[in-house]
Amino acid sequence: MAKQNTVKQDTFATSTIQITKLDKYEKLEEHYKLVRYLIPETFRGKQRSDRYKLLHVELRGQLRVPHRTYDYDGLDGAERYVIYALYPRHAAVATLTLSFLSDDPLEQREIAFHEISTFNLVKLLQADYFNAYPYFASMGNYFVHAKPSGKDWHLCLAISIHGADKNVGEDRIEKTQQEFWVTGQAKYFNHPFEHPNEYSKRRFPYYKLQMRGEHVVFEQLPYDQIDAHQEDVFQQFTNQSKPARLPYHAQNAAKVLPSRGYLIHQFTTQFVEKLQNLGIPAQIKQRTWTQFTPPKHAKSLPQQLKQIYLFDNRQNQTTHPIKEYQECLAEHYTAYQFVAIHSLDEAQHQPVLILQDTHLEDYEEGGVFFGLDDPYKTVYRKYQDIPKQSINVNEYSGTSFKGNRKEYLNYPMITLTELGEDEDEEESETGWAMQFQVSFYQLYLKNVVMNRKPVSLFLPISGNLKQLMSYIYIRKQTHRGTSYHIAVRVVDDQLAFHDLRDPTQKNALSDVTLLWGYDWQDIEDILYAKYHKKKDDGKEVKDYDLILTPQRAIELETVDETVIYKYAEIERRLGIRGTKQPIEELFLLPHYDSLRSPKTTVSRDDLEGVGLLDGRDPDGEREVASMEFWTKLSNYDHLLEEIREIQSRITYDDFVNMRRNDIGKIFNFPLAKKGGQYVYNTNKLLDYYKIIWNIGGFKSDDVQMSKGIWYDLTDFAYTVGDVIGFKDAQDRANLVRRFDVLYGEKTGFNLQEFLEATGVQFIRYRQYTVFPYPFYLIEKYIQDVLYHQ
Repeated sequence: MAKQNTVKQDTFATSTIQITKLDKYEKLEEHYKLVRYLIPETFRGKQRSDRYKLLHVELRGQLRVPHRTYDYDGLDGAERYVIYALYPRHAAVATLTLSFLSDDPLEQREIAFHEISTFNLVKLLQADYFNAYPYFASMGNYFVHAKPSGKDWHLCLAISIHGADKNVGEDRIEKTQQEFWVTGQAKYFNHPFEHPNEYSKRRFPYYKLQMRGEHVVFEQLPYDQIDAHQEDVFQQFTNQSKPARLPYHAQNAAKVLPSRGYLIHQFTTQFVEKLQNLGIPAQIKQRTWTQFTPPKHAKSLPQQLKQIYLFDNRQNQTTHPIKEYQECLAEHYTAYQFVAIHSLDEAQHQPVLILQDTHLEDYEEGGVFFGLDDPYKTVYRKYQDIPKQSINVNEYSGTSFKGNRKEYLNYPMITLTELGEDEDEEESETGWAMQFQVSFYQLYLKNVVMNRKPVSLFLPISGNLKQLMSYIYIRKQTHRGTSYHIAVRVVDDQLAFHDLRDPTQKNALSDVTLLWGYDWQDIEDILYAKYHKKKDDGKEVKDYDLILTPQRAIELETVDETVIYKYAEIERRLGIRGTKQPIEELFLLPHYDSLRSPKTTVSRDDLEGVGLLDGRDPDGEREVASMEFWTKLSNYDHLLEEIREIQSRITYDDFVNMRRNDIGKIFNFPLAKKGGQYVYNTNKLLDYYKIIWNIGGFKSDDVQMSKGIWYDLTDFAYTVGDVIGFKDAQDRANLVRRFDVLYGEKTGFNLQEFLEATGVQFIRYRQYTVFPYPFYLIEKYIQDVLYHQ
């Protein structure tokens, strides 16, 4: 009987909060009242960034209740800049004065909750939520402390709620059912390098650190209290070269709790409960996901480059000559022929891999090569029509290198393979090998784009992918400060690009879609209306992706929504490991039958029945393996007995940390390098306890969705994870994307054919793409053709 493939499905919460707009606000009115302060019109005359800072610093000293500024209040007929303040029902209302504008108090009056938008109400309640321990708020931003990062540095997560435009129709009337996206961004807090002067105190927030139990809270100081905290003032700190980072999810107990995903989960869970208690219908959006498995033909390119020219564009070409790189690459990548050239003129429009050893920032002010010409720019300006890919072979480049120019260029030669940590491990590829393979893929695609290679021979078009290449793909994006608007389609088996910034080419594309029964420029108007933009007033949609087919026009929309893993279950599993238990609960020998391998060992009853537990020597492989495993469990339990003489209860983690070496030797666990020394890897031991406790791990697929391609047919949404999962930490969240049918019938839309085009693994090394791959062909055209013109 043929084996049937089972479709994997699972339901996960998301970072989206769903709210029903209220008709009446009785429960909210029992607890709060809403006061509106009118900011004078002279405020708009101030420089925008400056006025915002001045306003919020001044409000911090006068207004201790949750508040929010809003630019477009229309309660007086015309749009006014106002402050909404959320007061307890019976609290006195403060008088506000903006001293940088006038000594006169601001005009104020109480307004009803129905007079503001649901979004403004939610933001006020968010401010109220973050006024309570262990959260804190500052200048319209809302934080939770994640973890210390060094002696005086702290990492916090700024949690935002947004998505207001999605909740109003084209008539600007609020929808009844609304969705709000919750996101988090890591921020550094540390001591300022010098005590703030008068100018800074008026424009930037400063904080004092408070410990409340085990929690760190940064309380923003009013302007007139900053000087009283000279030794313990903190500020937010931004470092462009080393931005604050928190993983979205982590694979170990210590890192999972301060991860962005977990902290967002905590906030959404508790904030939704707060809204519900105030009579606001709210819930966390759930999605049921189905896994999509790309067919084999969709994963790889139909051929590869046979010959690659090597051009040396480095500052240091002597320590490790180009021939050394040529031989290194030829030995590792036997399928390619590498030919070193002295001038790009020798390439004759064929693919060239360019070796670099400097970075763009090196030639800017403060850089190690400031004042010299960047050879990268020189080459790319002169040879615009050659498919080329640069790779930086200097491991110091792009880092916070401290040293002179000579030291910077004294970098080691690359290595493409390395020995394993154990003697019996085979060689494995290094990070350099991954970078070079990515470069080869990029070079291949650039060759297809720039030399107009036949699509049928050079791009995967089997199965659904053949139909996909008959569609038109349009991307509007900004690249290095310039806006591009490009379409790609296949004409006579070649890629044809349209620069839609040119009215002639824009109209030419209309001629194509008119044959399908619609004008694509009308679709663009629909898209602008969707985002409440108008072309004639200069408010454009800056970035979008469109797919045009004979039957329909579709926007590929990136939703600011992520999948939230099952943290309640992860916490439960972590709790079992972190809870002190009676020593005997950790014994393994009583669970011999549950832990043994049935294929290679015999049962406990059989061991007793044939006298092996009474001292008879084992006979045969199964009996030998059984007694070896029995002895390991017995010796392990003896370690626990030694601990029981000292204490009666212990956690799993504490016991393993205490006796790791003894445990590793008993079970002959592998050694792994950690913190500069080799330690035993005890993952297999944890697997035993997962069986005993009948739980999965917090790395298991049943509690996270970091691997594979998943889709939700309810609104043609999908999310793309890793091919093989991540080892330690998932740095970035897997964003949700959806296909929004702007024109044509939704019935009959085939989501899976587009998912097949995300299953390729030649755009990102051993990774799926997050967009159908024709959009990356547009990127290649923008970055390697248009940008250098």
